[in-house]
Amino acid sequence: MRLNRTKNAKKNIAWGLCNKVVFMFFPFVIRAMIIQTVGAEYLGLDSLFVSILQVLSLAELGFGEAIVYSMYRPIANNDKVLVGKILGFYRKIYRRIGLAILSVGFLLMPFLTNLVHGSYPAGINIYVLYCIYLFNTVISYWLYAYKQSLLNAYMQQYIIVNVNMIVRLAVYIIQFLILWLLKNFYLYVLMIVINTVINNLILNYYVDKYHPEICSSGKLNKEIKADVFEKIKGLIIGKVTGVFRNAMGNVFVSSFVGLVTTGIYSNYMMIFVGIQGFFMLFYESLVSGIGNSIALETKKKNYEDLTKLDFIYMCIAGWVTASMCCLYQPFTRIVFGENMAFDDTIMILFCVYFYVLRIGDMLTMYAAGNGLWWEMRYFSIGETLINLVLTYILGSMFGVGGVLLATIISLLMCGVLGNTYIVFYNYFIDGIKLYIWRHIKYFSWTMLIIGIMYTVGNILNEDIIVFVLVKILLCLILPPIMYLLRYRRTTIYIESITWILNRIKFPEFFRRVMIKT
Repeated sequence: MRLNRTKNAKKNIAWGLCNKVVFMFFPFVIRAMIIQTVGAEYLGLDSLFVSILQVLSLAELGFGEAIVYSMYRPIANNDKVLVGKILGFYRKIYRRIGLAILSVGFLLMPFLTNLVHGSYPAGINIYVLYCIYLFNTVISYWLYAYKQSLLNAYMQQYIIVNVNMIVRLAVYIIQFLILWLLKNFYLYVLMIVINTVINNLILNYYVDKYHPEICSSGKLNKEIKADVFEKIKGLIIGKVTGVFRNAMGNVFVSSFVGLVTTGIYSNYMMIFVGIQGFFMLFYESLVSGIGNSIALETKKKNYEDLTKLDFIYMCIAGWVTASMCCLYQPFTRIVFGENMAFDDTIMILFCVYFYVLRIGDMLTMYAAGNGLWWEMRYFSIGETLINLVLTYILGSMFGVGGVLLATIISLLMCGVLGNTYIVFYNYFIDGIKLYIWRHIKYFSWTMLIIGIMYTVGNILNEDIIVFVLVKILLCLILPPIMYLLRYRRTTIYIESITWILNRIKFPEFFRRVMIKT
């Protein structure tokens, strides 16, 4: 079965963008309300418990993505019986994972106070609060969560996005009212559990509605199970790296410098993750289509697609990174307050970290489409070990800046270069030198743009609304003009723009301008 990849990708991206725009705003309002009503230490506790449970969720990491990968070829062959067997197998796994997280979560409770540097709010029972977060994580596995993999495999992520957007919007409003009127942090956290329950129930309804012919039952043969478990082993190793890269930052900062700084760090990470969410939207919208393309198309065709997608993606990534460098600080000070901002050095490290992450995104999609997680295991282990050692050393010496620098070094050494080697060695075979050389040129030009945008940000260093609006306008105009000046006559630009314009309906005037620029 050939999925309508272009149509589904456009729907996924369009609805995903609506979701991201809506929820770039509300989390900041909620976090600002937490600081004003109950205090920054509560924000630190929230970040700490979420990070701990992300680490516990390593019990799951690997199964979801491996299961979706295992559905690509049965869907391409229209084998719905096999898809149902895979889904039934996934249901059993998720029930066991939920039980494992619940058990390990309870075992960690006596050590909670050791993870908090200094004191914590006197008016809160951290054990009760932790149990609420733990229950929310467990119920997400037990309550039909496995069925969402079917929507992902069929490129119907827009259904997940729409349901999530509506439910979360209602919950955010209620949480805001709870904090404003009652100042009750327990009720605020309980609403997170209610969000999970309602979201999973509605998605279960939609899966049954759109795919009634697929029954999550039947016995999966040993060969498919063995293949899934091999991929899972590689995925778990790889995902451990991602969890330590993201979640352990909060834990280390809390241990080294305390809850208030953890709260500030989490504010920066929230902006970081919020912007990154737009890029993850492209990943989630395209990866199933890439898997379907790998199952049906030639390597040459997929390499040509990779080249075009990668060029467009890295230009957008550079544009966004340069804009972050200009707007990160004023946005943070306006939303959270002057005393909730780090110095510019740490802000620049956040921006560099963001761009380095984006370098490997496109190849990660092709690695996922080929199921190359086991082949990447040694690079993933290397990144995790380097990250842990450097984070402890540099974090204890330089605090937040050391944590970020350690993450950037380990990611670049093992994550980006390792991922590139594995995908080309195991799938594309040829073209790795040209691919790396292109990224060196992308990086060099982007660093020049970032330097210019940072200088502009320093010249307009007041946080009054007029200066901020001028910065926003410059961010919208200057980076794309500089990319056009650099690439407008190159073959990669002409091929990539023509390729994307042929798949998306733009006004004829816009098409002529972009191609003849």
